[in-house]
Amino acid sequence: MALITSALAACGESDEGGSGGAAGAMQLGGEGGASGAAGVSGGGAGGTGGASGSTAQDELFTDPSVPDCLDDGPSWELTGTIGSETVRLDDSNGDISSSIEPGRLYVLGIEPGGGITVGDTYDPLILTWDGSFMMTRGTVMPLTGKRFLMPGGDPYMPSGYCITSGDIGTTTDEPEVLFKFRVRSVRRYENGECTGDEQPASLAGCMLRYNDYLP
Repeated sequence: MALITSALAACGESDEGGSGGAAGAMQLGGEGGASGAAGVSGGGAGGTGGASGSTAQDELFTDPSVPDCLDDGPSWELTGTIGSETVRLDDSNGDISSSIEPGRLYVLGIEPGGGITVGDTYDPLILTWDGSFMMTRGTVMPLTGKRFLMPGGDPYMPSGYCITSGDIGTTTDEPEVLFKFRVRSVRRYENGECTGDEQPASLAGCMLRYNDYLP
């Protein structure tokens, strides 16, 4: 399994838009009734209060459709379907690293020609959440957007999907930092923009990172 280590990179890419708005963090064992906290259920971000943090975290981490990136598996992956289209993304293309920032987790991809474009055209996976909330172990938060690229396209005019709803969380008991996430709706991503109508998705993924500190 390839080890993913931190890479510090400045990302100038604009948000390609997703729904979700401001979303509250849910802590393992916390209560969901506090004003402003968002419940994660069914469609991703939504509601005020509703589900306890414990319920949301347990549900994400026991969902059999979500891979775990452990036991010599890939260091990151995203699998599932969008309508009749099958999606399978992972580190088999030689992606060298990943980075986490406030409200942002992403993979640094290698272009087919061997060049590396940081924070721009060929990061194959970018996930965003409300950066005003600290991502801590045991937290589950709604995804607020960003995108993933489909393999085999033009690295300078990539295509894929913008993420419009989903959730992301971290484990409480691993020595490394294991992220798990689900994507429930998307829009087409073409030439740097979200296009077309929102459509349902059934996607799940994970990312295992080393040398990170999360409280």
